[in-house]
Amino acid sequence: MKIISQSPTRLSLFGGGTDLSPYAKEFGGICINLAINIRQHFTIETGNEAYEILEMPKGANFNFYRAFLHELDCPPVNITARADGPIESGLGSSASAAVALIGAISKYKGIVLTKNEIAEKAWDIEVNKLGLYGGKQDQYATVYGGANFLVFEDKVYRYSLRRNGIEKIYPYLMLFYTGQNRKSPQIQEAFKTLTESQKEALDQLKEIAYAAVDPIKSGDVEQVAKLLQATWEFKKKSNKGVTNERIDLIYQSALEAGAWAGKVLGAGGGGHMVFICLPEKQIELINKLEKMDCKWIDFGIDFNGLEVRRID
Repeated sequence: MKIISQSPTRLSLFGGGTDLSPYAKEFGGICINLAINIRQHFTIETGNEAYEILEMPKGANFNFYRAFLHELDCPPVNITARADGPIESGLGSSASAAVALIGAISKYKGIVLTKNEIAEKAWDIEVNKLGLYGGKQDQYATVYGGANFLVFEDKVYRYSLRRNGIEKIYPYLMLFYTGQNRKSPQIQEAFKTLTESQKEALDQLKEIAYAAVDPIKSGDVEQVAKLLQATWEFKKKSNKGVTNERIDLIYQSALEAGAWAGKVLGAGGGGHMVFICLPEKQIELINKLEKMDCKWIDFGIDFNGLEVRRID
């Protein structure tokens, strides 16, 4: 028996950081993100006496995969793992891998789990078993796909944003890989104990996320750009590890090339950046940033989320 599983990564737009505890637990958080077709892929097949990894992405850790196999009490299997892009680069690739693995293993064992159960189990194993401090926006984005408005209170409330609105904004979104990865747990751990200034910045990020819902629904690109610019300013205030000299230079160069706004994705410190730019200015933006060793990444919105199938 063979199980094939794939799950998208995510592009975070608004509210990142407010899904982390203790902030989310004490004050409630909000995130808006898109699932994108830069995916994590897994194939699992009946094995012999031990888990065997036949292939895995550069930089991946076998112990990460082993933890999910162990926690879900999976019998010996052979695993092939692939990634469409670099890991630890701000796209939530670990959550994507976790969700795809749980989807594959549960299908292999004949266990039926809801999407919420898969997202929660993925987060639990990552955070409580592997010690990878993080919020829950990545797991919910990858399991559901599409454009997500997520509210973090006593539990996670997920609302799908209108497809026609986000499809008006999508042509203006530009994704770049800075070529510089980061270790997000070390950066995000600054949120474990909040200072008053951090709380104030996260409060503002949450308010901006609220304000972005209607412009995204209606496809108001200019207003979304203004709010994204404000998000970047408060994201930098929320955690000093978010940016560095190279990221600041890339951001300023992008604005000079015609971008309206942008931000670093995920915890920051490197990885991917997203910009909002008029279509007629996009070639100029690509040319300028590629001279700075940034790679333009063509992507689409993934509306399917987690996909799993069995081949007998």
